[in-house]
Amino acid sequence: MAVKNQPPQNQKRIGRMKQLFVISFLLVCFQTFGQKPYVELILSPEKVEVNETFTVTVKSNIQGDINIDLPEHFVNGNNVMNRMEHEIDQVTGEVTTFMYYSRSGSMKKTGKFSFGPAYVRRGNKVFRSNMTQIHVSEVGSKKEDFAEHNILRKPACGIVVPSKTEVYVGEPLCLEAKVISKFSPTHYESYESYKLKPIAETHELNHNQQVTVRLEGIGRHQRFVFEHDKKLLFPQVAGKLTIESFELMLQSGFDSYPVTSSPIAIRVNPLPPGAPKSFNGAVGDFSIEAKTIKWCGKEGDIIPYEVVLKGTGNIHDVEITKPKLPKGFSYYGDPEVKEKINFTEKGASGEINCLFYIQAHEIGVFESPDFDFSYFDLKSKKYISIQTHSVEWKVLSDPNKQIDGENKKAPLVVESYDSPKNNTANVASTAWMKWIGYSTSAVLAFLLIFGFAKRKSS
Repeated sequence: MAVKNQPPQNQKRIGRMKQLFVISFLLVCFQTFGQKPYVELILSPEKVEVNETFTVTVKSNIQGDINIDLPEHFVNGNNVMNRMEHEIDQVTGEVTTFMYYSRSGSMKKTGKFSFGPAYVRRGNKVFRSNMTQIHVSEVGSKKEDFAEHNILRKPACGIVVPSKTEVYVGEPLCLEAKVISKFSPTHYESYESYKLKPIAETHELNHNQQVTVRLEGIGRHQRFVFEHDKKLLFPQVAGKLTIESFELMLQSGFDSYPVTSSPIAIRVNPLPPGAPKSFNGAVGDFSIEAKTIKWCGKEGDIIPYEVVLKGTGNIHDVEITKPKLPKGFSYYGDPEVKEKINFTEKGASGEINCLFYIQAHEIGVFESPDFDFSYFDLKSKKYISIQTHSVEWKVLSDPNKQIDGENKKAPLVVESYDSPKNNTANVASTAWMKWIGYSTSAVLAFLLIFGFAKRKSS
């Protein structure tokens, strides 16, 4: 009814629009079903390091089940993504729809490895892709410009930022995951943290999952940047420490982009030889104090001997050993240990309070034991030995203890006792005396009762 009431010119225009729509729809369907099958296998990048994450992508204009021939040493990642794009041929004007299937992974061995072919199955037909190769080298062998190759070319990328690239065994090292992108991210999902090989002691530094995105100048460009997953670790083995890739899905609204970082290598040097005897693995900057005052007491008394160790480094792994005592003293029970330690970007910082109990056994004037402590200083890269100052301990005699000693030397007083025979006679005589006493009492009681009754009858 609405079309009939319109002017003739409008009716003709609507009819032409319908015809154009039908023709366009038929052309799109013809291009979709009539286009030549196309399947391509793409590796990005084609040169990687051991355990470095890369992407395996199948590009095809055929929608169906996908299968890829992967090499033996390929390790599957956590990111899988499917997307669809439309490409227009600028010459012919044809529109082609391509489906992309991408998955992340890494290689655990060096060398050249072949990938593919990839197969796309649609119904009873199977379409095959090309084969491609990837070159895998040792960690640290690539000399690429990271800013140019990764940051400026990719929509987003990730890196692990270490506080140092070379440390000693036991030296604190701080790591942080950093994400750089061209677009403004809103959040991230499916995060897989970086791993360490060999495994090292780690401590979380930022427990807050919220991130703050900022703009940062990288070269001549501005990029969106945020950091998270900050950890403090203490390498325990000399050699190469490999920081493997982290993975996440970077979100910008409803759109997502897979981000994987490149692995990095940290050189861990062994501690130099010539460590003092009092060295027990402390690395950093330390000070020590013995809080024992000048003491005067009696023999057998208990002396408190307190040692306080302060510093920054790997203090949480340091154990305060018992100092060597002078002759005439011994430890009384186990020490009391109290720790106040915080983990920061500089390492473990705080103090250890150790209270020993020492018992005096000899009389005289003595000096308290000196506490020796050695650590490896990271600034001078030398071993430094520090020592506490001794004080005077005066032990006096205990009068009570002398009296006890005299009592112990006095002759024993032995009370005389009768032989078993005499004891038997004494026991028998005692029994007769008791019988006579009981009988006499009974006779007297009878006589009194008898006299009382006779008197009553008279």
